[in-house]
Amino acid sequence: PAYTASSMQAVIDSISTPFIDVSNSLARAHIDHAIGLGEYQSWQSDGERYRRLVDISPPGKAFRDALAGIRESGGAEPMYTALDQVATGSGILRPSQGRSVPADQQANWRTGTYRIIINDSDEDPDANGNDPDGPTLVAAAAHMRAKHIHHVGLQIKRELPQQAPTDSALNSQSQALSNHLRRLSALTDTFAPSGGVDCNGDGR
Repeated sequence: PAYTASSMQAVIDSISTPFIDVSNSLARAHIDHAIGLGEYQSWQSDGERYRRLVDISPPGKAFRDALAGIRESGGAEPMYTALDQVATGSGILRPSQGRSVPADQQANWRTGTYRIIINDSDEDPDANGNDPDGPTLVAAAAHMRAKHIHHVGLQIKRELPQQAPTDSALNSQSQALSNHLRRLSALTDTFAPSGGVDCNGDGR
């Protein structure tokens, strides 16, 4: 799922091509893969707590169009709710705050596949309080683990124009997000193999 708050529009635009490039690379390597897309915005007011845009399916026009069509909207980040809905599709029909989430929006994985959620965000999900109608980090991770889903966090590091890169509040929030993403990955048994992973092709 992609976090689509107002701070993320430039990021959404910039990562569309790399995601499609990765899919094309997998296809050229004859690696059978499928992909889906969801978004989460806010548990407050009129934000989308979670919405599945494209279910798990062979990559193609539907995914490209959905990725290109994502537009930002501000709010308090319901990361754990979104991850939980991807895993369970339980819905939130009568929330105490904000909009409801229709049921049956889970990712419908193929049998026998290696399942990965790439979760991109730039905000500490607890900065504005956790979704009062959603799960905790631990509960969301447990539901993902029950479905054999691995979590890969994609942390977007941002610098607001009116703040210096050394701003303590911004750095504190960035570290908090990093801790949350690492914990989610650890709780879903998502670890690099022995020797690590060469992420940038430099041989290290």
